[in-house]
Amino acid sequence: MPEVQNKQLERKSAIWLLAITGFWGLTFPVTKNALRFISPTFFIFIRFALASLVAYPLFRARIHRDRLASFLPACAIALTVFTGFMTQTIGLNYTSANKSAFITSMYVVFVPFISYFLEGKKLTLWPAVGILLAIAGLYLLAKPKAAGINLGDILTLACAIAFAFQIVLTNIYTRRRDPAALLFYEFVVTTALCVPLMFFRTGPPAWNGHLLFAILYIALIATVFNIYIQNTYQKNVLTTRAALIYATEPVFASVFAYLFLGETFTRTGFFGAGLIIAGLVISELG
Repeated sequence: MPEVQNKQLERKSAIWLLAITGFWGLTFPVTKNALRFISPTFFIFIRFALASLVAYPLFRARIHRDRLASFLPACAIALTVFTGFMTQTIGLNYTSANKSAFITSMYVVFVPFISYFLEGKKLTLWPAVGILLAIAGLYLLAKPKAAGINLGDILTLACAIAFAFQIVLTNIYTRRRDPAALLFYEFVVTTALCVPLMFFRTGPPAWNGHLLFAILYIALIATVFNIYIQNTYQKNVLTTRAALIYATEPVFASVFAYLFLGETFTRTGFFGAGLIIAGLVISELG
């Protein structure tokens, strides 16, 4: 009986992880659409300010118990979060939502190398194979015979590297600090990092229903809710299975970008996207 219950819990957890991966995939077309009405800096500021306000009452007891012990580690993580979201969001002004999703997903193949330098974890052949496939996929995805790699693609690649650092630093610090307090301070510091940049070329948002939906969806669903679900259910799923589920994020993003923005790939682009997914899977499973 316990074995049956464990299988049911794992199945339920896997479904939840697939659901939040879909929610994350939707953020790409939603953000690209929102940028018609708001600057990238203002958008990120509102996203994390709202996430901070929601996270505080949820984790208040744990935050107070932490007594600022997680603040400095959270600053280091927040710097990578800020860099990642800023480069990704600005990049969406210059590249398509579906390309942004696939390039962002390349953070997976960078993680083993960063983990090797920061944690001393052993490297195997598989991450090297994965990164070669992902780079080849990026080359094809960028349509080298046409426009080639644009500024948005380069910024999004920087975003992927920043997110890879975020994952490794989070893995290091959550072993020593309360994850809830760490997450709250991460939100707050990311919000604060946006403030100086808001004084440079940041006009007032053009408020409308599309922008309001985007902010509420990104802050509440894609940030607070998704991270809560991830922290609750990922521990019940094998790491390799969770990695395969998360590898579907750019696929979801591509489908949503087609449905809501009319974006699609060329035949070469589809092949490049497939190579990136293959690189992610090989890197994780290896």
